[in-house]
Amino acid sequence: MEDKDIVELFLMRSEDALREVSEKYGAYLKKTAYTIVGNNSDAEECVNDTYLSAWNSIPPHRPEVLLTYLCKLCRNHALMKLRYNRSEKRGGGKAIKALDEIAEVIPGQTDDEGESEAIGRCVRNFVYSLDSDEKNVFLQRYFRFYDIRTISKNTGFTQSKVKMMLKRSRDRLKIKLESEGLM
Repeated sequence: MEDKDIVELFLMRSEDALREVSEKYGAYLKKTAYTIVGNNSDAEECVNDTYLSAWNSIPPHRPEVLLTYLCKLCRNHALMKLRYNRSEKRGGGKAIKALDEIAEVIPGQTDDEGESEAIGRCVRNFVYSLDSDEKNVFLQRYFRFYDIRTISKNTGFTQSKVKMMLKRSRDRLKIKLESEGLM
């Protein structure tokens, strides 16, 4: 079934929308959540929360790219779950380390929605401007939350090269944000 048809099912409040989303994107969403939370039961919980959020938010939202919309919801649920688990266990994880790295560059949350959108646009444009290797490494670290060793295996680069690529990318992102007056 096409994404636009699935969105129409959501708009008609048909429970078939959830079944179709689960069949088409369930495995991908679970993998996305698992990458962040690192455990199957939490990943499944995040996916179920994603379905509920989609059900509650479509309508009024009408996503143009359903998978992107679902992934955004899923990542948010997984990050909330990770924060919850981290606060209870006082542990830490690869996602927390990656978030801490990028938090040094990207300004914290702001109440100004326009400023948040400008920051998001600036980061998105920055990522699009990277060459393919840098973009691949950057996205694996800060979107998929892979650790350095995994990125090294995936790309064939040494761990030190991956670390240096990430450091240089963060430095250039910081300069870009400062030049746009967003820091």
